[in-house]
Amino acid sequence: MRWLRTYFPLVLIAAALLLNVANANTASKKLGADHHKSEAAEQPKTVKQQEPEVPLSVLQESIRAQKEQSIAAEKQAEAYKETWCSPSVIVQAVLAVVGAGYLIFAGLQWQVLYWAFFAEHRPRLGIRRIALLNILDEILVESSGGTLTQPPIEVQLQLINRGGSDAKVIEGNVTVRIDKRDSIEAHLGRGKVLPPFDVRKGIPAYGDQRDAAKDAIIKPAEPYTISKMIPASGSPSDAAHVYLALHRDKFVRSVAFHVFGYFKYRTPSWLRANRSYYTAFCRRYDPEKGGFVVIDEPDYEYEE
Repeated sequence: MRWLRTYFPLVLIAAALLLNVANANTASKKLGADHHKSEAAEQPKTVKQQEPEVPLSVLQESIRAQKEQSIAAEKQAEAYKETWCSPSVIVQAVLAVVGAGYLIFAGLQWQVLYWAFFAEHRPRLGIRRIALLNILDEILVESSGGTLTQPPIEVQLQLINRGGSDAKVIEGNVTVRIDKRDSIEAHLGRGKVLPPFDVRKGIPAYGDQRDAAKDAIIKPAEPYTISKMIPASGSPSDAAHVYLALHRDKFVRSVAFHVFGYFKYRTPSWLRANRSYYTAFCRRYDPEKGGFVVIDEPDYEYEE
């Protein structure tokens, strides 16, 4: 322990000297860094003070050159300024006219396609068949008084829509009647027995009823049935005429059993055409054929 007491003060003195030397070096470095910063801060001021001055003649020359360039640019813009007669405007106008022409052509083409579609899909109402529902041998019935009477005569008419859309019936008439001709030509089989014709109106003399199948919607290819009846008659003359018009063995050509009429119908609302059509028909019962045949007369049988 003796050596520790001898050398310990010397170790403390040496450590203190080393610390002083380190502090002195640190202060010296900091002072050098601050000196360099101050020099860097003062340097721009020196550089700014040393900027060279631009001569006035050079500045005036630069301003004059810029002014000339501006005037030249204005002249060039004026030269290319568009007017109504300039080529670009004419080309644009021609293109606009051509575009309008194509638009009109497309509109007309669409209209043609629409009417073609409408013509193909419009309803077409017609008469599919007409049938007599009575038994021919029971056309004349003996009454309790011993006289012959005519029972009700019933016919069935079947409509058919041969078009491509629904047909809504607005108005309809079915007339059933016995027509006869008392002239010699009729008895000899010359000429046709036709229903009466209203010359003033230009149409056959239909019955007063106008509500046959009214408001009915007839779909394509779906038959629509209507029944019509001649009421019973106690007149021997009426019964005889019915018998002579219908019976296969006793018929005469001067008497005819007719079913005729018309139907007014329109297109469905989705076609947006709102057009109305007519179908008129006239059928005569042919006892030899046992059914109704078409009367080939344009005033009685037509579609429009």
